[in-house]
Amino acid sequence: MRQRITAASTGLDRCRAREDARAPKVYVVFWGSTWGGSGDPSGVANRLLTFLGVAGGSGWLYTVTQYAESSGAAVGNSGTIFGGSYVDAGSSPPSRPSTMQIANEAARAAAHIDDTSGNANYIVALPHGIRPSGFGTQWCAWHAAYV
Repeated sequence: MRQRITAASTGLDRCRAREDARAPKVYVVFWGSTWGGSGDPSGVANRLLTFLGVAGGSGWLYTVTQYAESSGAAVGNSGTIFGGSYVDAGSSPPSRPSTMQIANEAARAAAHIDDTSGNANYIVALPHGIRPSGFGTQWCAWHAAYV
């Protein structure tokens, strides 16, 4: 049984993101109140947080250093990329959230965490059984940048 994780970045404008990418931070918002029980039957939350805790500075993430900013400086692969997480139990995702609904949840996470810098990346993790429109038929994963 596989669980879906959908990512959306917010607080980025494309020019500033190129200049600030040397110290990326990844935040996770677990959307909905079911994450403590039926929304995570396979323990995905713990696995995701464990992975993000060790990804920064790893050989796996080293591949990003091939990219450069407009100034010529390499993008970062610092030892610490995980910025934190929280469960947004104040709202629940619809059964088929749209791109904009997921982006709005990422924006709420950015406001909650108070990081809208070009370094901030937000993963919006959806509970088990929630399938964004197009998932599995038009795409298998995606990312987006929103201001």
